Amino acid sequence: MDYKQSYAHSNWTVLIYAAGNNDLEYYIYQQFQLIINSIDAENINVIVQISRAPRVGQQHYNIGDINEVWHGTRRYIIKNKTAVLVNDLGEINMSRPNTLLDFLIWGSSIFPSRNIMLILSGHGAGFVGIMKENTDKGATIMGIQGFAEVLAVFKKITKKTIDVLVFDTCFMDTIEILYEIAINSNAAVDFAIIPKNNLRVQGLPYYEIIEIIKRENVHELNINEIIKLLTTSVNSNKSDSELHAIHLLEDDFIILKKLIDSMSEAFKRDSNKFKCRITNLEFYKLNEDFIDLSNLLNQTPPYYPGLGKIQIELLEVLNKIIIYPELNVKDVGLKLFLPHNSQVYSKYYNLYIEMSFCRDNGWVKLVREIN
Repeated sequence: MDYKQSYAHSNWTVLIYAAGNNDLEYYIYQQFQLIINSIDAENINVIVQISRAPRVGQQHYNIGDINEVWHGTRRYIIKNKTAVLVNDLGEINMSRPNTLLDFLIWGSSIFPSRNIMLILSGHGAGFVGIMKENTDKGATIMGIQGFAEVLAVFKKITKKTIDVLVFDTCFMDTIEILYEIAINSNAAVDFAIIPKNNLRVQGLPYYEIIEIIKRENVHELNINEIIKLLTTSVNSNKSDSELHAIHLLEDDFIILKKLIDSMSEAFKRDSNKFKCRITNLEFYKLNEDFIDLSNLLNQTPPYYPGLGKIQIELLEVLNKIIIYPELNVKDVGLKLFLPHNSQVYSKYYNLYIEMSFCRDNGWVKLVREIN
């Protein structure tokens, strides 16, 4: 089939990269079915690369000729409530950066559109990585640094950018991860939609997001308005997953890092007081390893003279980065790594300091002192 002739220029191309060669296979395949049943518009291209784990007796809803027991990785085009198999890629590893890069280049080139959305669906382990896959040699995962590099190479080769990056993965609402993408992707992504905290095992209902962008009147909105519509609509549907919308501007993240460095130096002047203070904060649970920055800022300044100016500047830049929800409406923002005990710190320290955010940053020194 000549896809360039068969599929005209659309408003959106949605590229779904679903790594299901793991214990999420059943739920990822369910999401695949929901998408098939919802795509009936001509103004949108939906392309899926999905992997499935080997499993005897896979049972799924009856959806025609793709309701078969298979494993490995396949590519589908979804159009008019039909999934068309394009390629059976066999046993390729979805956690390899080159596998993602190949999919992005292929999908964005074959299916032209005004806007591009990338949805990543699978396991997320914070700054440790995303897209965990099980292989004959054990579990593998794509590092955040490798992911950011894929985005940069994608932009360099195609001269295109991704308007919206949707994380259907856990533990992505951290400053360290978003900083890595904003700084090292060569501005390949404009906005990210991320779930707050952990996701339920069923994942994010991203078919609802696709339902919204396929509306005929959406093209009349600017991208900021579309992003807010996507997040508010899913949140208002009482989904188990509350979404944040993030603007990935490099300059804002550079300023954010500098301000966090200054804040950390103020805390580090009396690190014992800081440690005692955070253990008494209701919002910081001792069994968690991340702390909400906006909540931290609103709780600690009275105990640290001179921190007030930094607090104001930090909240200002957070309000620029987080376009939904507004911090003055709902006091939740992005998180920073703050391990709750020295064992967690020791386990992840070597991985953590490889993040770009951690270079020449007082926050890393503060975390080291209190563990």
